[in-house]
Order: sequence, then C-alpha cells, then structure tokens
Amino acid sequence: MHAVVDVDAAPGIAQAFQARAVPTVVAVAAGRPLADFEGEQPEDALRQWIAAVLQATEGKLTGIPDTEVGEEPEEAADTERDAAEDALAEGELATAEERFTALVDSRPGDHTLLEALRYVQAARRVEEEADAGEGTVAAALRAADRALVGGEYEPAFAVLVDAIRVSAGDDRATLRARLVDLLEALPTDDPRVLAARRNLANALY
Repeated sequence: MHAVVDVDAAPGIAQAFQARAVPTVVAVAAGRPLADFEGEQPEDALRQWIAAVLQATEGKLTGIPDTEVGEEPEEAADTERDAAEDALAEGELATAEERFTALVDSRPGDHTLLEALRYVQAARRVEEEADAGEGTVAAALRAADRALVGGEYEPAFAVLVDAIRVSAGDDRATLRARLVDLLEALPTDDPRVLAARRNLANALY
C-alpha cells in the first residue's frame, strides 16, 4: 500500500521523516522507515531503489501469499495491525499510537510491534517539539527521538548514554527510563542492544 502526505497540512510528518525536498519518498516496513530518496528520479534509479527495498524485506514481512492463476488470494488476517499501520501511513499518529499500544498489550513479546510503537511515540514527540522543555536532558531526549524516527538506533542510544554519564538524580532517572524503553523495542540479542547496555553500565558505574 502507499500513502501521500501533504507537507503543508501535516508539517510534523515531514519533520519527523526529516524531509528536505518535495517529493520525498519513504519506504516503511513493520512500522519503521527502511529507505528513502528525495526529488524526482529517473525510471532506472526508481526501479533499482524498489528492487533494493524488496530484497531487504524479502522473507521478513507477512502479507498476502503467492497464488496460482485463477485462485483468489487469501484475505489478510491481521486486520488490527493493518489498521495501526494504515493510521501511521496516513499521519494519524495519535490513532496509530493507540492501536499499536493495544497490540503490544495483547501480544507481549512481539518486538516488531513494540518497535513500531516506540517509533510512533518518538514521531509524536518530534511533532510536538515546540512544547518541549529546555536544558541538557530535554536536548538529549529530542536528539534521541529524531535519530529514532530516522531509523538510527545507535545514535539514539549513544546520545542518551552520553547524557546519562554527565547527569544525576531525577535527570539521570528520566534519561535511563527512556533508554530502557528504546532498548526493549529490539530483541535482547541485537548487537546494538548489547553494545548500548554495556555502555549504559559503564556510564552508571
């Protein structure tokens, strides 16, 4: 499926995806951005980009199975997840957060759902950034959100760990809680998680 966002009507979505030109095309898989390009592109470049996206997601996403000629495709079963992803694609972040939260509550242990939820929450915070506080902690939280929305987990982890290292008391607790939330969105054996947990331990002790 595809969705088109009017950047004038929804500037927060453009900011969340860090779009600097029109058009900007973003491929989203399992609730998070996978690849993007900006501006008009020649047909050959578009075909290569689509092929790269398909290769990167091959065998990793659920969908409608292949059917023989003449057969009716099976109807997609996961309507709840489809509804959550549709809301995200349409820029309805509050609705997407509500739906992904319900999915996470009903399907504990599915990291793809929790990852999608954390992405939506970060995107909402980026969209509402004008109301954010000031200071080192607020700046670190904003930087982590922007990195996460861009699909860059390691920079998000790093900026929070660096802020934890130089903070104390309630500030440190706030930063640590946000980092733990993000770490839990990925499998425990993910190399990025293992590295971040080691860095967190060093920062705390």
